[in-house]
Amino acid sequence: MLAIGNEVAEGRVDNDNARWFGRQFGRTIAMAVGDDAAEVLPALRFLSRCRVVVVSGGLGPTVDDLTRDFACRWLRCGVQQHRPTLRKFTGKLHRAGIKDITPNNAAQALYPAAAAPLDNPVGGAVGFTVRRAKTRYYFFPGVPKEFRAMVTRHVARGGRRPKRSAARAEYADVYQFTGVPESTLDTILQERLPVHLRTRYGIYPKLRGVDVILRTDQGRDRTEFRKTVRAHLEKFLVVEGDAAPEEKLVRLLRRRRRRLALAESCTAGLLAATITNVPGASRVLIGGVVAYSNALKRKFLGVRPDTLARAGAVSRECAKEMASGALKKLGGDIAVSITGIAGPTRGTRGKPAGTVWFGFAVRGNAVQTERQRFVGDREAVRERSVAYAISRLIRLLA
Repeated sequence: MLAIGNEVAEGRVDNDNARWFGRQFGRTIAMAVGDDAAEVLPALRFLSRCRVVVVSGGLGPTVDDLTRDFACRWLRCGVQQHRPTLRKFTGKLHRAGIKDITPNNAAQALYPAAAAPLDNPVGGAVGFTVRRAKTRYYFFPGVPKEFRAMVTRHVARGGRRPKRSAARAEYADVYQFTGVPESTLDTILQERLPVHLRTRYGIYPKLRGVDVILRTDQGRDRTEFRKTVRAHLEKFLVVEGDAAPEEKLVRLLRRRRRRLALAESCTAGLLAATITNVPGASRVLIGGVVAYSNALKRKFLGVRPDTLARAGAVSRECAKEMASGALKKLGGDIAVSITGIAGPTRGTRGKPAGTVWFGFAVRGNAVQTERQRFVGDREAVRERSVAYAISRLIRLLA
């Protein structure tokens, strides 16, 4: 896959299309080049060793959308207008109250005359495809929604799906962990796995945890690996598979018919935002209180003034009262509270930056509290706090 765009090549925008593409088709060659013919044309020639090449980016209406021009130079041809795209795009603008279509917008309906046009089901720019020797090239817009829709329609469903090499793994089993360093994970796996499996997995740390991916074409290897994980790493395992932990949490809440309330301080609504990214979250999430100040902890969550004076906002007692207060004030069946010191200040004696207290209140049961110390900057502490809260809720519901 080839991504074209200065913003991608310079690292100012994540190459989400390449990440998604790799997950759809397995291990692939992924390149990123700038909006420069001196970079794009050699890249297209280099990738001619591949059976299928998918190009993203540079088909929009602005002055830096140059991929169409580069393709014409590469194919030594002029442009042609795709009338169905122009009609669709013009109709869309008219419905929005825009009567005159500008030349740069109309240019999105142009494609190289030596190529075949490809319909864009969700956007304005036409894609195109061409075969050169043994290689089939596809050119799609870089907007992720448009790129994914066009790959799905024209590549995955079009009979030209890239083939996986016979030497590559047929399976890529994903295990998602929290609360354990990558070095500890690797040590346990190296000590417990059979010799032939010790080089078949990869470890991929991220802000919210660590992923372990097993690559194998043998069913018995998958079974052996899963047994080892379950026997020695079960307490750290959050999700087996590609689903996000918050998706699993929402699914479990719906299955158990439980409703969740949140009380957040240092995460400032990040937990609520993460959960509500999941479709259907409204069925299980009542809502939350972002009580950043002590005054709001008292007013909306019922934290007692003497608790704050004696133990402080970052304490077992405060986390407990925040969780029980959320359950009482908001209702529901389960409540979680988060209060901590995200940094960058050093914190106080006994409460260094990265100290976070959690409270877990289940209706009819005593409130459970836990303290964690997260390493990293402000963003890392907040992200890891959210990941820990979600993983702990999953274990409560499992």
